[in-house]
Amino acid sequence: MWGRNFVVSRILRIFAAENVYLNIIIMFGSSEYSSTFFVNKSQSVAMLMVIESLKQLSMRVLRVDATNGVIVGKVSSSLKSMGEDLTIQMEKKDEGTLIVIHSKCNYPGQKIDWGKNEKNVTRITDALSAFQDKEYPDADNLLVTTANQINSTSNDSGCLGIVIGIFVALGLFL
Repeated sequence: MWGRNFVVSRILRIFAAENVYLNIIIMFGSSEYSSTFFVNKSQSVAMLMVIESLKQLSMRVLRVDATNGVIVGKVSSSLKSMGEDLTIQMEKKDEGTLIVIHSKCNYPGQKIDWGKNEKNVTRITDALSAFQDKEYPDADNLLVTTANQINSTSNDSGCLGIVIGIFVALGLFL
């Protein structure tokens, strides 16, 4: 009889621990968050708005795919997280463009984001609201030029990071 009660109490403790874990995730957020934002603008203008918003918020724009309407960015690490990856997808609609914003913790083992991903998405949508009235003459050409600059810059810094990483790993860089 004592053995059975012991087993039942252990099972209840396991469920209680799982419940606490679930409550923590509900309170502080999971490791990713998504939201949408609609603009009455073309896809090119929407992409330029997103790029400007990310730059204004000191978030890095890593890659711009103007053909598929995708922007990839990064938020630097802080006391609450190891940084977040941003993926922003544009979807053409009859009346304008739907912007799907996704923020995800970039550290694979991080299960709780302490509300950081939701805050990132909210900050981006707030910044997009500020750019809603801005006009972008010749947006298609401006987007191609901007995308080329961003894509060439991010490729260069990535190679430098890899080279430094190799030197550090080999102990050649002090």
